[in-house]
Amino acid sequence: MRVPSRFLIYLSCLALYFCTALIVIETDKGGEPIYTILRIAGLWGYISLSGAVIMNLFKPDLKRILGRPFLQLHHLFAISGLLLVTLHPVLFIILSGDPSSIIPVLSSPFLFFVNGGRVAIIIVYFAFLAGLFRLKIGTRWKVIHRLVYPALLLAIIHANLIGSTFQNPIIRIICNGLAVAIIITSILKMFKHHKKHKMEANRRIS
Repeated sequence: MRVPSRFLIYLSCLALYFCTALIVIETDKGGEPIYTILRIAGLWGYISLSGAVIMNLFKPDLKRILGRPFLQLHHLFAISGLLLVTLHPVLFIILSGDPSSIIPVLSSPFLFFVNGGRVAIIIVYFAFLAGLFRLKIGTRWKVIHRLVYPALLLAIIHANLIGSTFQNPIIRIICNGLAVAIIITSILKMFKHHKKHKMEANRRIS
């Protein structure tokens, strides 16, 4: 009997979340449970937000492939990702007892990127709010919403530089692979946007 492709995709997504969490739990054996949750939240949040971005490439076919409208799946990944990346610094503040640990560092380029997650989460919230109030903002909301791309790249640089989870090669390959997919998505979206505007300009001329 043929297994539906959508079932395999959903199963693969669940396996990705489960396996990455298992790796973190295994490497944190005997450590502080809240720190383990912090690491999983950051990891899952990045994966979820990456998924929300990458699925833009499959927008026309998503309902046919997965049986759910694009916006429904996009919002599921985006909102869950936002909640998880918010939990990540909140737990860090609880552990460190230092609320200033979420303030962006601008004293040097290196420290800016080391602590890039602090800036990334602010940008992600701006992108989320732009989508939420798109009717009031008008067409400009898309420009602000696309800021999620550089935000996720800042997050992955931050994770590569100081993320203890990234000491595991499997996690490093998965997350950096997602970063490459985000860059490709961004480039293809720009080309598509440019092509659309060019066609509209040609129609106006003709």
